Amino acid sequence: MAKVEINKPARSWTTTFLALLLTFVFASPALAVQPTVKTVPWVATNSLIPHDTSSGKSITLKGTSGVAGATIEYTWDFGDGTAPMVGTVTNQYVIDATHAYVGSPNDIFTARLTVTDTSTGESDSQIYLVEIRDKTLETEVNVAIDEGLWYLHKTMQRFSSGGQEFGDWNQGTSCGSRCASSGYYGITPTNLNAFEANGHLESGPTSDPYTEDVARGMRRLFQFLTTEGISNQTNGTGVVDPDSNGNGYGVRVNQSNYVYQGGMFMDAIIASGTPSAVTTTGQAPAGANPGILGRTYADVVQDMVDSYAYGQYDPGAARGGWRYVWNQGPDGSACQWAAIGLLAAERAGWAGVTVPGWVKTENEVWLGCSQNSNGAFGYTSNGSFPWGPYAVAPSGMVQMALTGLAAAMPAGTRPRPISATASATPVVRGAPSAATTTGCSPS
Repeated sequence: MAKVEINKPARSWTTTFLALLLTFVFASPALAVQPTVKTVPWVATNSLIPHDTSSGKSITLKGTSGVAGATIEYTWDFGDGTAPMVGTVTNQYVIDATHAYVGSPNDIFTARLTVTDTSTGESDSQIYLVEIRDKTLETEVNVAIDEGLWYLHKTMQRFSSGGQEFGDWNQGTSCGSRCASSGYYGITPTNLNAFEANGHLESGPTSDPYTEDVARGMRRLFQFLTTEGISNQTNGTGVVDPDSNGNGYGVRVNQSNYVYQGGMFMDAIIASGTPSAVTTTGQAPAGANPGILGRTYADVVQDMVDSYAYGQYDPGAARGGWRYVWNQGPDGSACQWAAIGLLAAERAGWAGVTVPGWVKTENEVWLGCSQNSNGAFGYTSNGSFPWGPYAVAPSGMVQMALTGLAAAMPAGTRPRPISATASATPVVRGAPSAATTTGCSPS
């Protein structure tokens, strides 16, 4: 009996404590998630640099919240004496407001986004700086970039899988709601590159909402890639080995039209600026196959370079370009994406990433084949212009940049202008004269 009497108070206290604890957990509003506000910076690493606008121009103020729901209220105070905008946070990733500031150049306004949980009274807020500038081309461009990145942020589809957070734009295009989306995987690295080119990186500050976007997108990007075995090829220079790192594999986009899309992927990976970063997603390694998962960004880029080297068209006078699949007779539209990716890889200066010299030498042959005497570059030959000469001409020019032909042009000169009546010698130097004067087509 004494033992029972000693233990009874302990049992009674434990039961009471558990009851109180359960009441606290399920009924106490104090455990609600506190709002966390982020506003989009114009410069990712310095939120005190204002967003540009011009007097009277309508712009979007942009922010996010850590929570959303019926009791989560936002307030945009525009900082210019006008009435604030108040509403309910229905999407934690999108709390925006449209506003036009009126004033003189150099006037700076401090707007503020506040998010409050009305059930607890807890709140958080962040400022958003806007500066009025003269209405110049630079100001208009900056506003367009600012609005465009927000559009990409708003239209990203976000999801979680395996304990990791992902995001992409791999949805059907529906202009008005998803103009920057596509069923092709290449849309995701293309949109990521827009963020990266403007300083918003996956390694950026957590206070920047776009940091999460890019991190989600980069994880997704590597899921779209696959490895492939590659082997020696025979082209105009002889037998060549495309496998620069000697692992026996290349990497390409795991979807049709991978030649088009690969350059977009290479550009986005390189724009991260982190060659030593290690992938946390993608195809797992298996035996000799290195896969994608667990490799450095630089390793993946080198294997993508190796696949483009492997897939370069080899035979005949039209050799040296690329098309829809590897080793197919080239066309100007696919060639530009190969050149864009390879050029980025070469210019990045990442240790261990190299573009074989023979790839560029062979590409000169295709340039000679595809350039017309009027200076334009054709689609599948120097006389092929199914959509006119204006889109494929830049393709030839970016390939000239890759091969070094553009750099070899005399200072102060530029590629010959496109003219229906011009008949002078083509701009390209070093390519076979027969190709530049008589034209050629893939066999």
